[in-house]
Amino acid sequence: MIHYDLKKYNILSRQGYGKYFAHTRRRETMDLTAIEEMVEHSCSVTRADVRAVLSALYDGVKTLLQDGHVVDLGEFGRFYISVTSVGVERTEDWNQQRHITGFQLNYTPERHHDHLRGGHYLTRPMLKGCRARRDKEKENLK
Repeated sequence: MIHYDLKKYNILSRQGYGKYFAHTRRRETMDLTAIEEMVEHSCSVTRADVRAVLSALYDGVKTLLQDGHVVDLGEFGRFYISVTSVGVERTEDWNQQRHITGFQLNYTPERHHDHLRGGHYLTRPMLKGCRARRDKEKENLK
């Protein structure tokens, strides 16, 4: 269950000024150890097995991404790295050291081919069945 409260948008220069919007109330962060324990209790592998597999998966995905591959992890979605840069007027002015400003890790939810519509559509299996609940007692609506 995703918990939220209402917050008033108070930035004068924005279109939503003065309106109330849902604001997600995040719970505590679940670290790798907690996830390992959760997996250990749901199947026959140990925490150490889970850690070994996740460590190998991380190393393999990192290597593939940094080699320029798109990594498709099924229901988890697809990951790829893109370059960020500063634009130049002419190609002759391009200097990799000066104009490449960094890299971004990009994520795309799982997608399927839709034969009826003749294209791809995104699915978000991790959001399927998700529900929300308003926490009125934690709101400060002044």
